[in-house]
Amino acid sequence: MKKPSRRLNDSFNPVILQNVLAKHWYKPLLAFAVIFIAVFLYFRYTKPIFESQAVLQIIQENKTQQLLNNNLGVSSTQRSLSEDVELLRSPILFKNAVQGLGLHTFVHNDGQLLTENLYGFTPFSIITNQVSDSGICAIKINIEPLEKNRFSLSYAYQNKTYRISGRLAKLIKSPHFEILIKAQNERKFFELIENGSIYFTFNHQQDLVKLLQSGLSIAIIDEAARTIQISYRHENRKLAYNLMQSLIRGYFTFERMHKQEENLKTLTFIDNQLDSLSTILNTSKDSLSKFQRTQNLPSLEYEESDITKNLSTLNTRIMEINEELYAVDYLQKNISDQVSRPEIFKILPELVGKRSFEGSLTRQIEELKRLLEIKEDLLQDISYESKKVRLTNDRITTCVQGIRRSISTIHDRLRHEKRILDNQAEGFEGRLLGLPDKASEFNRLKYMEELNRNYFNQYTAKKIEFQLSNAGYSTKNQILSPPELSNLPISPNRNKTLLFAIILASIIGFGSLFLDYLFYNQITSLDDLKSLLPESTTVLGIVPMHKRKMMYSQIVITDAPKSRLTESIRNIKSNMNFVNQNAKTVAVSSSISGEGKTFVLLNLAATYALAGKKCILLDLDLRKPKVHHGFGVPNEKGMSQILSGLMPLHEAISSSKITNLDFITAGPVPPNPSDLIQGATLSKVLEELKGNYDILFIDNPPVGLVSDGINILTQCDIPIYLFKANYSKREYAEQIMNLFSIQKMQKINVILNAVPTSGGFYAYGYGYGYGYGYGYGYGNHYGGYYSDDRTEPWWKNLLTKLTFWNKKKVKHES
Repeated sequence: MKKPSRRLNDSFNPVILQNVLAKHWYKPLLAFAVIFIAVFLYFRYTKPIFESQAVLQIIQENKTQQLLNNNLGVSSTQRSLSEDVELLRSPILFKNAVQGLGLHTFVHNDGQLLTENLYGFTPFSIITNQVSDSGICAIKINIEPLEKNRFSLSYAYQNKTYRISGRLAKLIKSPHFEILIKAQNERKFFELIENGSIYFTFNHQQDLVKLLQSGLSIAIIDEAARTIQISYRHENRKLAYNLMQSLIRGYFTFERMHKQEENLKTLTFIDNQLDSLSTILNTSKDSLSKFQRTQNLPSLEYEESDITKNLSTLNTRIMEINEELYAVDYLQKNISDQVSRPEIFKILPELVGKRSFEGSLTRQIEELKRLLEIKEDLLQDISYESKKVRLTNDRITTCVQGIRRSISTIHDRLRHEKRILDNQAEGFEGRLLGLPDKASEFNRLKYMEELNRNYFNQYTAKKIEFQLSNAGYSTKNQILSPPELSNLPISPNRNKTLLFAIILASIIGFGSLFLDYLFYNQITSLDDLKSLLPESTTVLGIVPMHKRKMMYSQIVITDAPKSRLTESIRNIKSNMNFVNQNAKTVAVSSSISGEGKTFVLLNLAATYALAGKKCILLDLDLRKPKVHHGFGVPNEKGMSQILSGLMPLHEAISSSKITNLDFITAGPVPPNPSDLIQGATLSKVLEELKGNYDILFIDNPPVGLVSDGINILTQCDIPIYLFKANYSKREYAEQIMNLFSIQKMQKINVILNAVPTSGGFYAYGYGYGYGYGYGYGYGNHYGGYYSDDRTEPWWKNLLTKLTFWNKKKVKHES
């Protein structure tokens, strides 16, 4: 036997689609309604957020350094944009921007659900003279109108209510503050406080900066072009615009003042050194001139000139070595593992002009500066303990160690060279001692004068270079895109929100229909039912849906003898004759109540009676009897009394309006229906009735709910199990398997009831255990031959035709 199984609807079935649409058509509409109501509430009660944006280009240019690069051998560098981003994001700069707007108070309009910030939109201003108690900050101070161009300020503070009256442009004093309210338009001021719920609050500057800074966003657009985008978001568009302007102005001012302060300190130091050297140089020149005048010293001879020249050369070189040793000591003191980029910038000028080691050390220090920049960039995004930062620290340490080794080597070399030069200088000085004392003194004074002049010239040259550099160092920072006062909010974005709502509603609404289709579990057609039944099951046929509504099951074949329903019942009767032509008992059951077993049995019995068979119909559904409704009689006597021995059989038999058709109702509901049905009395009653009637029709209780009727199904000649299209669950077909396997039934016959016939196609099929089957197809193309023909909507006809074509295709392929 083939075991039925539950499956998903993974292929297109127009019948299932029609049923799903008929039952669940409201779900997409409900999804759209709910979501669009939510969108409306979102738009209605969400504060709009405005954004003001600006694009800056950050460029520093040192023209003098560019001109002298070839001579000095120092590469021109620019600081990283990350430094400017952090500066713009810094609380100090943002605090200055907030303070520049004078945001001492905020005025609000308190609505029913939303509170509006009225910054920049009020016809008056509040001038704060004094706030004596900082606890008053953030307390609502209501402004309410009074008579005669007066108003009152009211607020609650420390469990006490204060109310103060005042006039425009007059000082208002309270125990906690002193303010002055000035109105640009007095009429509009009073209209505003009369029509709205206006209040103001004092702002605590530190809390205000933290609150407002959350709307600031800064991002690097292009590192190569050195462009930065600054954006600020706030519910008040004028506040966002003004705050952006104030922040940009503050940044430019801070940059200019910072550079001027650094340059001033450097120039002050050089000027002090020049003043000291100028005094010493003048003293040296005066001493030399006085010596020449007093001693009347003539020109020195060639040897003296040569000695002096050599000594001067040696002393000059010794001086250079001393400067280089000073620079080396300075580097050795300041280069460490904790060195920072600002200290690197201080070190680099000390290397300028040091021919002994400028090139090598400069390259190493430039590499160290590059590693420090990498480290700072990494710390913007990741923590100090991350692997990349630790690796960069290791590279910095290695670079510092290399620099210190180079410094040590250069220091030793310079010391050695200085000792050699000192020895040479001592030799030349010894030779000078042999010259006349006057010449020696003259040379000494000349040497001191030249030495001091050399120092003075060097400092003067450095001052000129720095002044040129300072004059040529100009910031080319510029605003590429200035901030604008936005009139359209960026949030909520109506277009995107509506598009998202449509997509979401479509997904939910049509997705629910798709899931209903996918998990549709009702039996839809005869082919669907056959695929679930064991192969040995006999299908007697189908009963089309009766479209006239009835409160109870009734006999309808007599009202429309040529209808499709009547024809289907006749075909089922013919199929039953093929199954068992001499059958005396026919029992009908189903899985649950409501599948139409009483309706089918009533009309089947009437068909046999009209064909000349003497029939009787027994209602054994003692718990929920319905046969008496079909014949329009009360349920006062019947099978429950017969089986209980309270009434003889002949008294319970009633005749119907149809000739040859009698019936016995269920009778009053007994307390033990299962015992009565399974008792021996029922068998005796059936045997007696078989002697008086050609065929017995038994309306059994649903075997899917109770097991009372199973015994009758196993004993009757034609057991019939009924399913209802688009009502019976597919797993109900497993009950047929149970009847075969557990109850050991040898045969079972199936009828599919309430099959929709819209569009004109339905099919009957039957077979029996010998493998011989018959099939019939009927249509509605009889020109109104059936009395229950009706016109259906075009979409139902289309779905039915698709079903018909699909069935034809399946049969052709099979």
